[in-house]
Amino acid sequence: MKAFIRCALVIALMSAGTQASPVTNWVLDAGPGIGSNLNTASPTIGDGTVESADAVTFHSDFPAITLANSGDAIILSGAVTLSGITATDAGTNQQLRFGLFDRLGSPNTNGWLGYFGANSTGANAGVIRQRTAGNTDLFISNTGSTIVASTANPPNSKTGATITNDTYNFLLQITRDGTNYDISGSLSGGPGGNFNDSFSINELAPVATETYTFNNVGFLLGTAMNVDQAQYSNVDVTYVPEPASLACLGLGSLLLLGRRRRR
Repeated sequence: MKAFIRCALVIALMSAGTQASPVTNWVLDAGPGIGSNLNTASPTIGDGTVESADAVTFHSDFPAITLANSGDAIILSGAVTLSGITATDAGTNQQLRFGLFDRLGSPNTNGWLGYFGANSTGANAGVIRQRTAGNTDLFISNTGSTIVASTANPPNSKTGATITNDTYNFLLQITRDGTNYDISGSLSGGPGGNFNDSFSINELAPVATETYTFNNVGFLLGTAMNVDQAQYSNVDVTYVPEPASLACLGLGSLLLLGRRRRR
């Protein structure tokens, strides 16, 4: 019975660990510097005037999460509603980016490690990028990063639609797999749900200086889109511990069953 109690406690603690934590206190790094609701999980970038959300990068930190065990995962999720886009198909490629990063104590927005997703267009692929070791570039720049997954390569996929003025849901999950990562992501929405990017890569080796730790979320609204406003909503980071609790649950059930039978 003591083993069951211990396992039940583990299950309760791990269940609590899987609750999504809202990300707040956003910092505008580049662009016109127009934002509101920056102390909430639903920041508004731009005020609807022409290109007031154009060429914007912004980020927020959260209590550091270390994927200490194989099976531990971190998930970034949320949605964004875009308005005022004037770009053509090619002009929106990889202009909507979202990622999870380790700041590594950097005093500015350069030199971080981590992973970010970027959208496809009708003609061009969407990607997941890995920040390269020793980079000195902006945390969400293509410079200083390498493509590790692309919608041009199955089983990754895209519908061929273009980012337009509408709402899009984003998700990025990083799971530790031994000494490597399994990474998956998606970006979906658009008029009638016509847009869908899906990404995944397994057994990806982290760069040499990574510590399996993440402490910042970051976004980019690229200059080529000419966005007037981006309304983000429910930006959350979730820590999911490795599923040892399932084994405890099974053991607990067996112990309870045996106890009842003895009675």
